[in-house]
Amino acid sequence: MVARLESIDLNLLVALNALLEERHVTNAGARLHIGQSAMSGILRRLRGYFGDELLVRVGNELQLTPFAESLRPAARAAYDAASELFSGGVEFDPLASERVFSICVSDYSLSRLGPPLMEILRDEAPHVGVSFEPTPTTFIRDPDGALLQCDVLVLPVVYLPAYASASMPLFDDDFVVVTSSAHPFAQRAALTMEDLQGSPQLHAELGPRSQLRPLAGVDAHLALGSTGPHASAHSYLAIPHLLRGSSHWALMPRSLAASACASDDFAVVETPFESERFTEHAFWHPSRQRDTGLAWLKTVLGRAAASLAPHPLD
Repeated sequence: MVARLESIDLNLLVALNALLEERHVTNAGARLHIGQSAMSGILRRLRGYFGDELLVRVGNELQLTPFAESLRPAARAAYDAASELFSGGVEFDPLASERVFSICVSDYSLSRLGPPLMEILRDEAPHVGVSFEPTPTTFIRDPDGALLQCDVLVLPVVYLPAYASASMPLFDDDFVVVTSSAHPFAQRAALTMEDLQGSPQLHAELGPRSQLRPLAGVDAHLALGSTGPHASAHSYLAIPHLLRGSSHWALMPRSLAASACASDDFAVVETPFESERFTEHAFWHPSRQRDTGLAWLKTVLGRAAASLAPHPLD
């Protein structure tokens, strides 16, 4: 039997959303300025209402049950809708607001956008917080749910073309080959496809397995794949550390290679194929077009992106 809305304590929506996002009773309570004992009582009420444990202890930590995971997009959407409804359309005031925005972003994009964004927040929104979070691994199979997990999701536009109307371009980039300075590639003015095929590659896999690698256009060119012991990492920023002194080569965004591989420990070489340029976009859920705080954040992200100087390898 479905309960009538009039019979439900809507304060539970706020608590439910906090518990699902924090995955921790004490942290959720602190977020809502509620003591641990009171928050535990609210969790018991929610468990009774849904007939599910919602949070269970696994080893030394609490984890969401599968049912609780399924509630996250709807709970966030309901929370945002209620916040908008009762805000009365009040304009967002960055000087007074203490809102914490969540931005899902790769380490690569964060390395570019993070510094100018933090400067703007420091100067223009001293009490506004920002939580930089990993890109949800579900963004390919469940883009709607992924967009509901955060205020903004930063991705190459080619991965969410259906949501392009609820996005804005930030910056362009392409790929270069990076190796250790001790690698044979470092002594060559230009590389061939045979060079790449004859040496092991270090892959960056930043989402669902292999979903981001085709951006470089390399898979179509290396039909047989490169030889040797392949390696992969879930962070572009880890690649320079792994390449130092190794026999592998890696594809890196040009701008990141310019900053992270500028020392004599590395060699940066153009690809022997036309490296496809890609555009990083900021995405948001289409249901949040009237969120004045989000509108402000989009403007700030646009300014941060516009401040990026051309990198020296261009």
